[in-house]
Amino acid sequence: MGGWKPCAYAESRSPPTWSGCSKQLQRVVTRATQKGQVWACWADSYHTWLFTCEMSLPLSRERGAPVLLVDQYDEAGELKDSGTWVSDQEGKWRRSSG
Repeated sequence: MGGWKPCAYAESRSPPTWSGCSKQLQRVVTRATQKGQVWACWADSYHTWLFTCEMSLPLSRERGAPVLLVDQYDEAGELKDSGTWVSDQEGKWRRSSG
């Protein structure tokens, strides 16, 4: 993770601070925030990654452990990956296979 740095961040109830995030990513963040999702944006010299997340209460209840729904976007605001992550008994997050 040598050259990675946050490219945007927001404090609770404060507007996001943008440093190098595209307008497309800003639109994704706005939509995610309106839906009650949380987000993080990271960049290195060549790429930008935006992740949006939300807790799935139905899946968490079903599995008996916290479950996150995670989407990954590229610098153009295109959805590149989507997955379900589960917290194990040690508190480590692992991508769920199903």
